[in-house]
Amino acid sequence: MFGIYSADQMRELDRQLVAKRSLDEIIDRAGYGIANLAARILKVPYGKTVVVLIGTGNNAKDGQAAARVLSRMGAKVRIEPVTRRESLKVPRADLVIDAVLGFGFHGEFSGIGLLGGQKILSIDVPSGLDADSGIASPNTSPANFTVSLVGLKPGLFLGDGPRLCGETYLYRAVEVPKDLEPEGWSVAPQDVSLVRRDLESHKWTAGVAVFAGSTGMAGAAALACGAAMRSGAGIVHLMSAEPSAWFGLFHEDPEIVLSNSRWDSKDNRFDPELDLSRFKSVVIGPGLGEHSREILRHLLGRFDGPMVIDADALSGVAQDPTLLEAIRCRVGETVLTPHAGELSKLMRASNSDTSHSALVEFARSHLLYLLVKGFPTRIYGPDGKYYVVASNGSNLASAGTGDVLSGILGARLAASDRGGASVVDAAMIHGLASQLSPSDSLTAYDLMKQIPGAISLLSRWPQAWNSAPFVPIQATGPLCFSSQSQIDWGES
Repeated sequence: MFGIYSADQMRELDRQLVAKRSLDEIIDRAGYGIANLAARILKVPYGKTVVVLIGTGNNAKDGQAAARVLSRMGAKVRIEPVTRRESLKVPRADLVIDAVLGFGFHGEFSGIGLLGGQKILSIDVPSGLDADSGIASPNTSPANFTVSLVGLKPGLFLGDGPRLCGETYLYRAVEVPKDLEPEGWSVAPQDVSLVRRDLESHKWTAGVAVFAGSTGMAGAAALACGAAMRSGAGIVHLMSAEPSAWFGLFHEDPEIVLSNSRWDSKDNRFDPELDLSRFKSVVIGPGLGEHSREILRHLLGRFDGPMVIDADALSGVAQDPTLLEAIRCRVGETVLTPHAGELSKLMRASNSDTSHSALVEFARSHLLYLLVKGFPTRIYGPDGKYYVVASNGSNLASAGTGDVLSGILGARLAASDRGGASVVDAAMIHGLASQLSPSDSLTAYDLMKQIPGAISLLSRWPQAWNSAPFVPIQATGPLCFSSQSQIDWGES
């Protein structure tokens, strides 16, 4: 995993480097890395025209250092000063290096006047993008490539960041001191640790109970249960009041057990009462329909293991925020999985907003994991840390893919006691499975079928990127495979 640092943390690092009189050396290293990435973009830098736009801070010094290296490579380099208040018409070039404003920017920027077709490589963040919030000045030009130096910045992943940064890479010009603790982490495929069953395992070692399905929504139950079975669950019991849910499971997943217990809305209990003692995790919500809130409250008081709260059950929390106190008092991990609409309702009900800092505090104060769907996936933990997983493609924007994610989460939480790491692993599996079927016509059923392939691929994922000079982060979408890059990386 690669650390994400706030602007204040990066300024503190700069102060430490100045005190050690090593800042100039680091700038030279940064310039070398920027120039080498630029050379990759240009394919052959010799004879190519490069315009380096500079401001007044260390970002400009990085750009100037890169200009010196590119000149030695034979590129025709032109340095152009830019102010925040006056827009510059950029001369035609094979590549524009944006070194105007770095991670210290906030406020407004006059922008850069570009001719059509010019490629931009931004240093740290595109000029005009707030490195902490991801909020961009209206005149911010989108970059084709961004190289983040030393550590990643939150704004790369928040707000306008994913849209404006293009292909984003981390270049580690210096190791960050261990006493500078990241506020978050970017997760790569090679970070996933897949738990394998030992010789003493049996089906109940990773038993999952799924509360899902209602009239017209039997498919949600089938997707969640099927995904759980394909993600490492030993046995899955479906607790559903909808008899047709069984027919959706019978032909594809006959091993899934359908409970005969039904919710008694008059007495607010299951009849017959459920014994959940053998289950390692519970998933509740996909297509569950009416009484979701009451069923959730019932389970919160009777099951201490990991619980995934999704869809209708999540709406129940938004309708009755007192459930958050019951969640906070739980022993096992609790994972909430909202999409943007559900997140807005949940945070309004909690008298909060959907800003990054508010989500950090929400997860911390309620002792839960908040998995926010979208690109990239963000996971906020009870320890105040957050994780970014950028493996999910836009083809996940279809009905039922969230039900599949819930099943994966339930299985990974049941199969190990790694807590938050299992939540991160599930998000990575979900995203990578979507990439194995890259078509925009991907269905949730297709996605479910790709889960074993994604797990197999992760188990064999090369570790080369851990030591590579340029670590791929995202590309206005996933950047897990070299085929997703505009750069020819050869065998890398």
